[in-house]
Amino acid sequence: MMTNLLIFGTIAEIALVIGQLLLKRAMHAGRQATKANRISHFIISIAAQTIYFFLWLGLLHDYPLSSVYPFDAGAAILLVLAGVFLFKERMTVRGSVAILFILTGLAIISFS
Repeated sequence: MMTNLLIFGTIAEIALVIGQLLLKRAMHAGRQATKANRISHFIISIAAQTIYFFLWLGLLHDYPLSSVYPFDAGAAILLVLAGVFLFKERMTVRGSVAILFILTGLAIISFS
C-alpha cells in the first residue's frame, strides 16, 4: 500500500515540477520563441498540473495527510535545482541552507 504512495506521490510531484518549469518557459521565453511554441508550453503546463492535481486528490483520499504532504517539500527542492541547472539561475548560500533544512526535515519525517 505504501508502495503506491511512493509511486503516485513521485509521479504527482514530477508532474507539478514539469508543469511549473513549462509555465516559466512559456511566460519568459526568449525572442527566438514563436507564439505557437509559447502556447504549446502553456498548454502542456496546464495538462501536467492537472495530472498533479488529480493524483494529489487521490493520494489525500487514500492516505493520511502526514504521509502525503512531505512529497510537496521534495517538489520545492526539485524546482530550485531545476532553476539552477535549466535556467542558469543563481543559488545563494541562504538557498542552499534552506534546501539542507528541507532535506533534514524530510529525513526526520521518513524515519519517524
